[in-house]
Amino acid sequence: MSSNPAAGDTMSPIPDDVMSESEARMRKGKSQRDATKEKIKNKDYRNLDTPARRRARVARMMGDPVAAPEAARLTGPSLESMGAADDVSGFLLERIINGENFLGVRFLALGQRAARAIARIDIRTPDGRSGSGTGSLVSSRLLLTNNHVLQSADWARRSSVVFDFEDDLENKPRPTVAFQLDPDAFFFTNKNFDFTLVAVKTTALHTGVSLSDYGFNPLDDTQGKVTIGEPINIIQHPSGLLKQVVLQENRLLDIPVDPPGWLHYESDTMPGSSGAPLFNNRWEMVGLHHSGWPKRDEQGRILTVNNELWSREMGELAIKWLGNEGARVSQILEIVKAEQAAMDAARKALVTELLNPPKTGSVVAPTGGNTPIVVSGPAPESVSTDRKTEVVSQSIESTGVTITLPLHITVSVGGSPVTSTPVTTSPDRAATEPDGNLTIPTEEAPDTERADALSELAEASTKPYYDVAADQVKRTDYYRDINLGGNPDVLYSSLSTLVGSTHHTKLSYKPSRHLYPWVDLQPDRKLRSLYTGDIYEPKQLIEESFIAEARFEALLESALLADDAEESLALLEALPLYNCEHTVPRNWFKGGPLFSTAEGDLHHLFTCDGKCNNFRGNVPFFDFVDFDESVLQGCGRKEENKFEPAHGKGAVSRAVMYFLLRYPRLIDDKPAELQAARLETLFQWHEAEDVSDHERHRNAAIQEKQGNRNPLIDFPDLARRINFKLGLGSS
Repeated sequence: MSSNPAAGDTMSPIPDDVMSESEARMRKGKSQRDATKEKIKNKDYRNLDTPARRRARVARMMGDPVAAPEAARLTGPSLESMGAADDVSGFLLERIINGENFLGVRFLALGQRAARAIARIDIRTPDGRSGSGTGSLVSSRLLLTNNHVLQSADWARRSSVVFDFEDDLENKPRPTVAFQLDPDAFFFTNKNFDFTLVAVKTTALHTGVSLSDYGFNPLDDTQGKVTIGEPINIIQHPSGLLKQVVLQENRLLDIPVDPPGWLHYESDTMPGSSGAPLFNNRWEMVGLHHSGWPKRDEQGRILTVNNELWSREMGELAIKWLGNEGARVSQILEIVKAEQAAMDAARKALVTELLNPPKTGSVVAPTGGNTPIVVSGPAPESVSTDRKTEVVSQSIESTGVTITLPLHITVSVGGSPVTSTPVTTSPDRAATEPDGNLTIPTEEAPDTERADALSELAEASTKPYYDVAADQVKRTDYYRDINLGGNPDVLYSSLSTLVGSTHHTKLSYKPSRHLYPWVDLQPDRKLRSLYTGDIYEPKQLIEESFIAEARFEALLESALLADDAEESLALLEALPLYNCEHTVPRNWFKGGPLFSTAEGDLHHLFTCDGKCNNFRGNVPFFDFVDFDESVLQGCGRKEENKFEPAHGKGAVSRAVMYFLLRYPRLIDDKPAELQAARLETLFQWHEAEDVSDHERHRNAAIQEKQGNRNPLIDFPDLARRINFKLGLGSS
């Protein structure tokens, strides 16, 4: 299953009070951190930390059956007499801190296992706000994150946790798996140290994947896990993006005694990193990241990375962060222990498990499988495969319904093997077994639509891509009754009426049938991702999309059968199941009277890399001044409620302006959708990129399919002469 970040983040990842309190503590310890940096610079490792903490660190290394041999390798025969002698402990710590810059490959394997249990949290609050954070499983049922990520049980009840939101070895998105949180089973939060522990349901939404497949990162309250000067490694979902890791160029700078319970360090984090676990080089969890310390000018105003005055609309990525703060694991466990006695038996048992992780000798203690579930399923007809059919039955929690479906399918299109995301097939072809199980057969979507799509694709290679003369005749006839010299209000009204009244055929949202075979083809008869320019083979994408569409229908049916249907549908609604981008996100016009018409309107649908579809979510377009310095994921740049694509800006702007004409007041003038002030960005993108032959081809092809045209493609000079503000609704 795929899942995108929480739609249109509308909440600040780090609340002002959390940041200000953290900053006050970090300011108090600035002299200590500066001294630490100087000692590291001068390689004065023996005096970086107190003798007590140095001895504790050495004792822990000696007592670890895995770490001790490594310590022996680092120190040689002196390990036998190490004891608590400062000269020898200093020698060992010098190696730990400065390192030989050689790490056994076990470091990578353990890091991968640690990352398995870390997930993105999609936050949804009772008042409708959304955002994202990071969390880690720390026992078989409990997830650890910040209090400001999940402030209450009500927040947790509406939020979800998404695993495997990352790229695989081939730089392709892994199929993600979403779980509902279970605050009724366990919820414990502490605002002072900014942490929340919450139970997670044991079975994934809609797929039946077990939570035990992800293992967990156990918490240990003993001392000696890290000393000042050592690296702090962080695995996180910065800004809700794909899972990322920060290694080595980051140091623990202080373990303040006043106030106790905190760690101060330098490392790269971003909004959305809140709740990320902090690890030492043995992948033992030592703390919980929660906030940073921003650089300020003499007047106390926050500065950007370019030493300019920061304003909130720039987003927190623009801030120059001087350091970071996290809560110590030992402090978190001490607080939980103190409250355990007052808990009921069920909650007390979960805490007991948390406090007594299995002693496996590994850093991470998985309780189930350690790799994603991948089984094979048959390919659709006319697609070669030599693999056997294997399916797995997965129960949907609390529904009493079992769906049997393939989890992974390998197909061969045009002679090349292609691996798709997990799929199911059309519920129209499903059979109900005598025992009540719903079995989804491993077949494709209805043959007629697929055959028609492939037939249209085959025909595409035999006809002109764009007939300029023929289209000129159609364009002249289309606008014959329109006065293109009218004032801005009249021009908006007349063109809006025209594109609405000529929209004769209302197509369903089915890009595999209506978009990919002809409309969105490039002059070379390939498909290209809107935001990246990546090339796709049309036949391959059509085949995979028919499978994905059927899968969505099966998941939708299972969601409707669920006891918690409303919550299941809300989470399912966020899943981007096709490589197709609505330049105007569906969430903006959800519930409107023209929803189904707008959803399938080809003028604002484009082929799009699935990762970029996830990356943008429902965020409005924005133009960043320093965009070229911060392009992320190959798709563009995203900060909170702003997104600038790396490619396709001209086509995007013209599609959105068309939408404003075709669907008056379906988009609201508000930050989460399209503010009137941001119309200028659309105009600038439109003027910076000329209309392409691809857009002219699309315009002509769409008129053939649904009857209307995009005036901004036919008459680019009209853009600033139309009062598009009339197309925005009030918030």
